[in-house]
Amino acid sequence: VRSQAVVIAPEISVHSGPEESFPVLFKVHDGLTVYLEGEQQGWVRISLGGESLGWLPKGGILTVKPPQ
Repeated sequence: VRSQAVVIAPEISVHSGPEESFPVLFKVHDGLTVYLEGEQQGWVRISLGGESLGWLPKGGILTVKPPQ
């Protein structure tokens, strides 16, 4: 089971790497569910499914616990 999270920021930029200095790939908005693929120094790697991958600050999401 893959971990999921919900975007809680009104709009947040998704970068190609785990720092603000990396290029912005796309933006996501509040309410969007994403898959968590990794974490590094306050940043999380997210996936929308398919090839849409990128990094955003951990504070912009809320982790969702899978049903038991």
